[in-house]
Amino acid sequence: MYRAMVAEDDKDLRLSICEFIESNGYRVIAQIGDGKEAFRQIQRNKPEVLFIDIDLPNMSGIEVAKKAHAQFPHLAIVFITGYREYAYEAFQIDAVDYLIKPFNYERFYDCFRKIDLYLNKEKERMQFLAIQNRKSLELVNYENIMYIASENKCTSVYVFEEKKVKVIRTSETLKEMEARLDHDIFVRTHRSYIVNIKYIKRIDPSGQSYIIYLNHTSSFIYLSKTYLPSLYTYLCIKNKNNKIGSRAKATF
Repeated sequence: MYRAMVAEDDKDLRLSICEFIESNGYRVIAQIGDGKEAFRQIQRNKPEVLFIDIDLPNMSGIEVAKKAHAQFPHLAIVFITGYREYAYEAFQIDAVDYLIKPFNYERFYDCFRKIDLYLNKEKERMQFLAIQNRKSLELVNYENIMYIASENKCTSVYVFEEKKVKVIRTSETLKEMEARLDHDIFVRTHRSYIVNIKYIKRIDPSGQSYIIYLNHTSSFIYLSKTYLPSLYTYLCIKNKNNKIGSRAKATF
């Protein structure tokens, strides 16, 4: 199931696209009719697939896609437009497909196949994260990274290998590292933390924020209210109030 976002200013068409892709196994995490808001939602929700119109208010779909591709190079971008003349520019930013309105279901199924091929190739490339420290370059399997923290003017990568936790420190910023991560398994929880969701053990309320307890360690990290909705989206949790009750605990 791919996390998808749809940016289309024609509301009826946008809803039809959302309904169709969801019926084919996609999970729509955001739908927007405005270019600037589309880019904000991409930064916040980090979709795997972006279906985007070119003629959007406030920022064109081409501009949104260029900025998104620069920040999230693994994002699968599909243009949905009535303009043929932007096709060359679209493929210059590695668009997966370019659908010309009007299109039929068969054309969309062909697009799904292209998305599968693209994302599968990307996942093969993303098995390891290269981390540059002062002395060497280390390759770490994504599955072994527990969490990443910004601390003491550097970025610390906490890795679980051979039944123990080790720390790799790098001068790369948390934001720079976030752009290189597999967003299927990593989620931002705080301005200073990114966590691998498979290591989340429990989430408890703590004043105005939350504490995330982790498997295989006594360490914990913080979850701020700002990032709570995106974590719920990753975990497919619905909560109208966007909060974990004071007595309740979320356990995974």
